[in-house]
Amino acid sequence: MTKRIEPRLVVMTHDIMMAALSYGLARVVLWGLKLPLVAYLGFGMVLFVAICTGVFVAMRLYNGLWRYASLQDLVAIIMGATLSSLLFFPYMVLTSPHVMMGMRGIVINWLLLIVFLGGPRFFYRIFKDKVLYPLWMDAERRIPVILIGLNDNSELFIREISRRNLWCYHVVGVVDLNAQHKGSTIHSAYYWWNRSY
Repeated sequence: MTKRIEPRLVVMTHDIMMAALSYGLARVVLWGLKLPLVAYLGFGMVLFVAICTGVFVAMRLYNGLWRYASLQDLVAIIMGATLSSLLFFPYMVLTSPHVMMGMRGIVINWLLLIVFLGGPRFFYRIFKDKVLYPLWMDAERRIPVILIGLNDNSELFIREISRRNLWCYHVVGVVDLNAQHKGSTIHSAYYWWNRSY
């Protein structure tokens, strides 16, 4: 019987690899490829990865489901990357030829770490939600739908159509009495004002 791989272990492994990659690329951006390999893959990388691992475990970043990645997950990633960078900051400054170079390096590393941790999560969610699927589907095969009334249920209906892959329907617009939102869009559906219905 095949043993199932623990998803959280996969996520944790991914995050550790992304931490190492962000460190290496930050050094390349800062100094180019003129230094010996040990400058990119030496003790600094080991220390940074160890710090990130401790922070990620403490903050339980690996517990979030990529299928439902949200703004809250992004905030947690930013906090984790910030704390890891702050803990690594003294080493970066002390081992850099100039203080400003060390500060630039930590900022570059911080930005890359956020992108490498958050990017795959949100691309995975976009893929699973098939957000881009309507761009590929023939519009003539989709049933046009007009919603009457703009409220939370209207927004939820439009969102659930995409989440549940019901791309046989296409909400072309929402008709409502309120003229304040005339000409606006909601999830690519146009808002029409009609005072007579």
